[in-house]
Amino acid sequence: MKIWRILKMAKVENLTFENNHINFHNAQNDYNLLAKMDGKSVGIIEYSEYMDEIYINNMVVSPNLRRQGIATQMIEELKRLYSGQPIHWGIMSEEGSKLNEALKQKNVIGDSVNPKWWAENKDENMEDVG
Repeated sequence: MKIWRILKMAKVENLTFENNHINFHNAQNDYNLLAKMDGKSVGIIEYSEYMDEIYINNMVVSPNLRRQGIATQMIEELKRLYSGQPIHWGIMSEEGSKLNEALKQKNVIGDSVNPKWWAENKDENMEDVG
């Protein structure tokens, strides 16, 4: 049991990143950011850049490597690539919401919702759950 806890707390240190441009449409660039370990993909963030802001569409880490800091390192790499540009998270799974909150508490990210966008685009069918 102690070995398992130590392994779960270990952080992956030898990640490399590969950023790929996938598509351009309607003034939006689509990318994927791959996290690799020993040349194999272990995580991906699919995201878009639109009007100088970044929108995360999907993020996945290999199930056997979760909770080892890979998602955090991918977000930090995305922040490094787009220093100073807002990064917004899309609809989140339960795990994604937990990651988002944990990264906020560690000051890795700020709020996920752009307050200006929300004020300009909110309609009567949308609910502010934050």
